[in-house]
Amino acid sequence: MTTTTLASDRLLPCVQCVLVLGLFAGLRAQEGDLGSEALRKAQRLIEVGKVDAAERELAVAVALLPEDPEARHALGYVYFRQGKLEESRKLLEEALEMSPANTKVLSKLGVVQARLKDFKAAEKTFAALVALTPDDPVARKNHGGALRDLGRLTEARAELKQALALKKDYADAYHALGLLEAKAGDSRAAFDMHETALELDPNHVDALNQSAVLLARDGQLEVAAERFQRAVELDPGHATARFNLAEALLRLEKPAEAQAELERVVVLEPKHAKAHFRLSQLYEKSGLTVKAAETREKSERLKREAEKAAAR
Repeated sequence: MTTTTLASDRLLPCVQCVLVLGLFAGLRAQEGDLGSEALRKAQRLIEVGKVDAAERELAVAVALLPEDPEARHALGYVYFRQGKLEESRKLLEEALEMSPANTKVLSKLGVVQARLKDFKAAEKTFAALVALTPDDPVARKNHGGALRDLGRLTEARAELKQALALKKDYADAYHALGLLEAKAGDSRAAFDMHETALELDPNHVDALNQSAVLLARDGQLEVAAERFQRAVELDPGHATARFNLAEALLRLEKPAEAQAELERVVVLEPKHAKAHFRLSQLYEKSGLTVKAAETREKSERLKREAEKAAAR
């Protein structure tokens, strides 16, 4: 007996496919809406400084918006704020793959690469940013800084001068030129550049710190300590300025004050090997031999880890 298949029977599986596809499309749309809401909520949290709470929302946004570069950029920024530089770099590189001409991503990625001391990558990233935004003084300044860190001082100086041509009162560019002149071995010119930055912005923490470094080298310890102290007051989380202040205090024979600063440094920057070493010396002088030994061992371990990382 021949069985006749009705047209409606043949169409039934296709109808089911359409219904299933429609269901999946609806679920994807719902996930997209949830992801977008999580992203908006995270951005509001970032604006009020609640980066840890923002991280949780952005993890949801990245999972629900796998093709959205903004979600990855935002989470990369939060990781940067939290000091998770490797994680930040990974997210920002993924965002850049999705959106190669995204100037926000390029700008932040270059900063992260520079913080990780991958100056070749940072220079390439900032060069791409300058190509997209040639009239942006910040992009020029950052590119100049990366060129300086690579030792390409002539190119770096030209780029930083271009940043100042675009923005004459740009304190950050003068500070960057100060770092360049110091690298070139001209301490006088370096100090003058940092002073100009401070004239434009008296609260420029990095210019305060670097000018104080030059003053300390010149033997002007009291003035240097005052500048380091002001830098720390302006930015209590500036571990480098705190460490430099501690060094100046040690040279001024103020070990108790120096110890307090160093103990704060290792909280802010737990992998600061030299701060641990200086603390071990102070603990030893205070008769805290066990604590001194533990701190010295930690310092030596951190130094070995840093040497291995640099060799890779």
